[in-house]
Amino acid sequence: MKLEDVPGLGKSRILPFLNGMIKELMAKDFVDAVDGKAKLCHPVFIMEHHASQTLKEDLDAGELRFIELIKNKAVAGMDEDHFLLKGTATLKVKVAPNLDGEDAVGIVNRLKTKYGKEGYDHVKVIFKHKEGKQRTVDVSGARQDAGEALFGRVEMIDIPGGLPQCSEELNEGVLGLMRALQ
Repeated sequence: MKLEDVPGLGKSRILPFLNGMIKELMAKDFVDAVDGKAKLCHPVFIMEHHASQTLKEDLDAGELRFIELIKNKAVAGMDEDHFLLKGTATLKVKVAPNLDGEDAVGIVNRLKTKYGKEGYDHVKVIFKHKEGKQRTVDVSGARQDAGEALFGRVEMIDIPGGLPQCSEELNEGVLGLMRALQ
């Protein structure tokens, strides 16, 4: 599925709508074999990006803004209270302006290695890509080179003459350009 990026109408709005519809249409009871009780079940939609873009490719054309390093940490003396969950520690590192390409990937890799030894196993890289929008990419702490991190691609398509807002009909030009994306 290719999704047009419309401000205020993205994956986070579409997915709950689709799941609400499918729950309403397909919810059924089943008897759980473990406890013998009837329980409600229904299918659930998930939307995952087709991993086709690397962080290195986007940083070559974009600009690194900052890096967030995150680790889970247990709070002392709270393990016995089952209502309290582990917390997280976040370290946010701002980088020099206009840092891109190999330099940006090098900084991410150095921070990931340095703070990985201190338990920061989750890295978020925030950058401005060539179309001017800010983007966040999660990089696994287990990945050797952050530049090889794969994520869903965002493509800008140009429509000569622009598009009207809130059109009730699908635009064949937009659909054609979306289908042509590899």
